[in-house]
Amino acid sequence: METTEKKEEKKTESVEPAGKKEEVPEFFEPIPLLPMITAAQNQNGLRHKEYQRYQMYCSRKLKKYSVCVSPSW
Repeated sequence: METTEKKEEKKTESVEPAGKKEEVPEFFEPIPLLPMITAAQNQNGLRHKEYQRYQMYCSRKLKKYSVCVSPSW
């Protein structure tokens, strides 16, 4: 019986009060990605269903990022 009482005490100690809210640091503010993505898609061919043009845009972007990220040995 003593072991169950100890377990119950541990459970009650680790529970936070219901009224307490965690503050989110400023660097975790949400970024509005969906409007940015749809604007880029519309500007680069998807508005007029030019999939080849959008594919070329995406390839250029990926190549640009891969050059930035890859180590220069």
